Amino acid sequence: MHPGASPAGREVQVHAEWTDTRGRLTFTPWGECTLTADAATLRLRIDARDDTGLRNIRDALTADVHRVGRRDNLTLTWRL
Repeated sequence: MHPGASPAGREVQVHAEWTDTRGRLTFTPWGECTLTADAATLRLRIDARDDTGLRNIRDALTADVHRVGRRDNLTLTWRL
């Protein structure tokens, strides 16, 4: 699912801000994701309004990381 799509049929708006090593994606009305990067790792932290928002953001980011990182065999591991 692309960040602009919603499984529940509701509209979601995505706003992005970033620097060379940090970023923030705001998924209105679901919550936000903070990204931090170093030479070897990209960390994503999701802060959501509820469990549904958490799942929606996680699923959208997982799909995009797999699509973009397919050629480089990127892996994504979510932790609670």
